[in-house]
Amino acid sequence: MKKNKITKSLLAVALTTAFLFTGYSPVAMPSVHAAEQTIDQSFDVLLEIAKSDLEEKTFVKNGVVVNGYSNYKEAGVSQEAFEEFEKIVSYANKEIKKGNMVVGKNILDTKADIINTNSSKACSSKNSTNNIKPMALYYDYHISASKATKIGKALAAGIGAAALASEFGLPAAVAAVLTALYGANELCNWDGNGYTIYYIITPIPAGYCVPD
Repeated sequence: MKKNKITKSLLAVALTTAFLFTGYSPVAMPSVHAAEQTIDQSFDVLLEIAKSDLEEKTFVKNGVVVNGYSNYKEAGVSQEAFEEFEKIVSYANKEIKKGNMVVGKNILDTKADIINTNSSKACSSKNSTNNIKPMALYYDYHISASKATKIGKALAAGIGAAALASEFGLPAAVAAVLTALYGANELCNWDGNGYTIYYIITPIPAGYCVPD
């Protein structure tokens, strides 16, 4: 009897020690799952915004982006989507004030140029990118394969640069260039490995992409 108790105690200690050294925690698993659900819900909200006319109905007054709707019922979207869009408008206005984003008639009308001489070579063939060297004055921003896939879906749904930057944590200039390139997201994401955006910020954001 005593031997069985000792054996059980030793087994419990062994299992506890294994959990400590491996970092495994069954309690942590629901937290990871919850985080993934939150990310998916956030992306669903972004797609709802893209499919609505929230962005299209904004207007610029005295250099500031203004929401064209006063509430979610008027806009015909969920309350969550409307509140998230309010944050996007606020984000856009902060970036405009910093000089990182230039808009025209509304929040969708972001100004950005494509560096044609480089982006056309970079996106036309995977093999052609090996000899392309970015100029020293360019910033670079890497986009992972998983993020590239979601960005592609968002762009296909018609999302604007401000929402793209706000949702994915992209620099405003990168989002503006990606929006200008549109399909370059998919062209640059060769073999699902992601890509790098090389860009400049002023006076108007401009850049090109190179697949990894």
